[in-house]
Amino acid sequence: MKCEIPECGADLVPTGIVAGRQLYEPCERCALRRKDVEASACNERWVSTRDAAFVEQRLMIPPQYTGACLSELPVPLEMALKDVADLDQGCVGILGPCGTGKTRALRAVQLRAWARKGTDWESTVRYYTAPDLAIRLKAISWNSVSDLGRELSALTRGSGTLLLDDLGSGSTSNEMFGLIAQVIDGRDMWDRAMVVASNLTLAQISDLDDRVASRLSRGKVFTLDGEDYRLKGAK
Repeated sequence: MKCEIPECGADLVPTGIVAGRQLYEPCERCALRRKDVEASACNERWVSTRDAAFVEQRLMIPPQYTGACLSELPVPLEMALKDVADLDQGCVGILGPCGTGKTRALRAVQLRAWARKGTDWESTVRYYTAPDLAIRLKAISWNSVSDLGRELSALTRGSGTLLLDDLGSGSTSNEMFGLIAQVIDGRDMWDRAMVVASNLTLAQISDLDDRVASRLSRGKVFTLDGEDYRLKGAK
């Protein structure tokens, strides 16, 4: 028995016979497609019914990214990020020059997670830039070493997905980058989902800390190429 949708035609799985009639499981492929459509529609309703200021305050997503969508990305990267957003699993690295859409991809993960999980998204998706997270952890360490330990434990062992942007940017000291390396190493050790974006290559990241490059290479690493869209728009 084939799926009744002509464009699909996938084989259906029989579940049993009732009153002489063979029953089948719903087509998994079409069910996933419907979920994608529902999530996309949910995103559109959210953005259309909330002004940019509210989106920025509630989701902490700047207005320029409120329309971000995973379908804008190359298909292999889109599928990898869908697993992260929907299942909270996997490690994805997004590398490439400034202005190639890395931050937009991370924000798209946030929006998809909200569309899929509703109010639960806040406890399962956390976005930081690497410099901001390093400063946060350093400030906590000044206050209390035990507080730093608890925060690192929450970041490395906590369920959900960590979105870490701008890895290696700014004038982060070796000590502060070491704190970021602990987070990435810990999430890899505990098999927690994360997406890391950087303007650097894996070789350049390795020069900063071998552990970070090694952990990222264990997952899926993608490189986005192209001209800086900000400069392109200014021409």
